[in-house]
Amino acid sequence: MSEYSHKLKHPNWQKKRLKILERDNFKCQSCFSSNKELIVHHLIYDYSIKSPWNYPDETLITLCKDCHNSIHSTKIALNAIRLSNLICNLADEDISFINFILIDIEFKMSIEGMTRKEATKISILEYLKHR
Repeated sequence: MSEYSHKLKHPNWQKKRLKILERDNFKCQSCFSSNKELIVHHLIYDYSIKSPWNYPDETLITLCKDCHNSIHSTKIALNAIRLSNLICNLADEDISFINFILIDIEFKMSIEGMTRKEATKISILEYLKHR
């Protein structure tokens, strides 16, 4: 179980989750269904906030599982489009450096035992320092 999944079982999150579900009348705020599995969704992710229950109530919303999955699928698709547009506008030296970053990420994962997320963050920060 991931650390985040573990936090979603914490009593503080369960209390916060119930508060948001009650505020939203136990209905999806997208399709207004009340007979599907409901999820409390974070509208924003602030990685300086370490626990899901520390987010302000106004950044949380009740969604059914279908609407929640749809939102995440749309975000992934939009981010892929933004990324491809960004890459198309890069200079050749930037593309070469991105290739270096991808190799560096794989190195950090295989040799240093980092997760993909950790390796990516560190590699990108190193790239930005030298840019």
